[in-house]
Formats: sequence, structure tokens, C-alpha cells
Amino acid sequence: QIRVLAHAPATPGDLRIGNERFRALGVPAGAERELALIEPYSTIDRSVEHRQLLTLAAGASTLAALAAVILLLPRRLRARREPRRSAVTLVGDVAVAAHDPHALLPVLLETAVVATDAVGGRVIWHGEELASIGYRSANELGLPLDDERGDARLVLYAAQAFSPRDLEILEALVAQGRIALENARLHGIVRRQAQTDELTDLANRRRFMEALHYEVARCNRFGTVVSLVLFDLDRFKRINDRCGHQVGDAVLRGTAHVIHERVRETDLAARIGGEEFAVILAGTDLEGALAFAEDLRNDIAEHVRVERVEWPVTASFGVAASHEECVVDDLIAAADRALYRAKAGGRNTVRAAT
Repeated sequence: QIRVLAHAPATPGDLRIGNERFRALGVPAGAERELALIEPYSTIDRSVEHRQLLTLAAGASTLAALAAVILLLPRRLRARREPRRSAVTLVGDVAVAAHDPHALLPVLLETAVVATDAVGGRVIWHGEELASIGYRSANELGLPLDDERGDARLVLYAAQAFSPRDLEILEALVAQGRIALENARLHGIVRRQAQTDELTDLANRRRFMEALHYEVARCNRFGTVVSLVLFDLDRFKRINDRCGHQVGDAVLRGTAHVIHERVRETDLAARIGGEEFAVILAGTDLEGALAFAEDLRNDIAEHVRVERVEWPVTASFGVAASHEECVVDDLIAAADRALYRAKAGGRNTVRAAT
């Protein structure tokens, strides 16, 4: 509606004419007049209510569809001779297990048994039974889940022969299972590459810092201890300059192999720089960390042998242990200062933080 008004607002605002409220915008139209675009609030309110109803209807339709999916499966489950978990639980398990074959395969097995007339089944992973459900019968059906490698296999059992409908369902489930396993494999590769030093196969600096923050936080919370060992190879630049970077890389790989042989499963070894390494020793006090560092120093001097390097490969070590209300940066700084003293004291030695 367009009417001639006096004193309409220059910006969008309220205007009352009689007993009715309007939304109005004034526009100059000469020296003595101005035009205003106005809209009754009753019209605006009806439009808003209409949009709200459409939004609520769309939401209700979505919830109804989800409810139908969730309710249909439990009805079938209740008809089976043995109880199964709810569809909500299965869906949740799939979401959690998306990139973990050890969690994904049992969910796939249970889904296959639930969706067909199978009385039981099991899933094989790398030659071992990873999970089983129900019981076995003479009617056995084996389905490979990874095409060529043979790492995963789904085995189902039925009281009678599987129907064409069951076989069709299983074919679809196996196809999805193969895709999920391949995705999990690729995800594992990408995740490993993001956390692993490519040359040495040790943890990289990013993974090292994450682990150290976690261990220090746990120590502060539970009153336990963690020790940090920092070390680098002595005169490594001389190896690169005289023998070439390929020989230097071989020395780094040889050092990493020695570290792998020495650390425990609960420890984390990392390459944090060019020739710089670190080991996080969870639950190890300063005395134990010093003994570990001394053993590792001897291992490197004795076992790292690379062609064209005519002198012994040695390393210098700095060791620090956590204390009450420990801070990650302080722990690193303490170990680094100890390493500096080891370098200044003649190299190929171990020093403790003071």
C-alpha cells in the first residue's frame, strides 16, 4: 500500500494510524511531501506464522521418518527367538566404529544376522575369530569382505537354506562392508601419515607434543610421574657434509631402529627435528629415565653402523622428570638444558636436569 503521509520515519520503523500498527519507511518526494511504504503488522504476523508452520511441519516429517526407521527394526527384533539390541544402539555403534575395523565388523555381523533368517554368525579378521553371535548350523554361508586380501570374512548360519531375499540383503550389506573397511584402511593410513615421521617411522613432533601434554596432565591429576629424554646425534652435520644426505638418512633410520628395540609399548619415541629425538617414559622416575638413556646411548654407539661413516655414531642426552604442578614447557626446557650440558661436557654422555 502506498499513501501520502506526514512525518514518516526515514528508516524502517513503527507507525500507528488510528488503532492499527504499520511498518513504515519514508521517502522524500519534494519540498512539502514525502511518500511512505507501509505494511500492516497483521499481514506481517500472518506471514511469519505461516513460515513457522512450514518449518514445524518439515521438522515433524523428518522426525516421523526417523521414528519409522527406528520402530520397524525393533518390531522384527522382538519376533526373533533371542533378544537383539535396539536399532538406536546399532546405529550408534556404526557411527563410533566407522574407522575402526575391530569395532565395525562385529556391528556388520549383528546387522547381517538381524536382517536375515540367520541363527548365528561369526566374523574372521586376519585368520582369527573377531566376534560371534547365535549358534552354528549345517547351513553355512561364507562371504569375503575385502575382495583380494582375504583379511576379513563374514560367516553366517541358518536353520534352513538362505532365501533369495536374504542373499540379496547380504549382498548389499557385504558391498557396504567392503566400502567401510576400505575407508577405514585409508583413514588409518592418512592418520598414521599425519602423526608419523616418514623417514624413521617414529612419531613426529605434533604427535609428541600431544602425547606429552596428555601425560603431564595425567600426572598433575593423579600424582604419577613421567620422564622426558631429549637427545641428538653428535656432529651429525659432519656426516651430511662428508658422506652425503643419503648416508645421513641411513644413520637416522639406523638410530630409529635402535630406539624401537629399546622402548616399551607404553613409551612414545619421536623424531622432533633433523637429528633430534625424544622419548616420553610414562610412569618412570628420573632414576629410571637416566638408566634408560644410558642404555640407549650405548645401543646407538654399538649398533648404528652405516657404510662410509668411518667414526662411531654417538648421541648426547638430557633427562628431566615431572614434578608437582608440572608444566609441559618447563619440562621440555629442563631436559633441553641438561642436553646442552651433555654437549658442552664432551658429547656422548647423559645429563639429568637440576
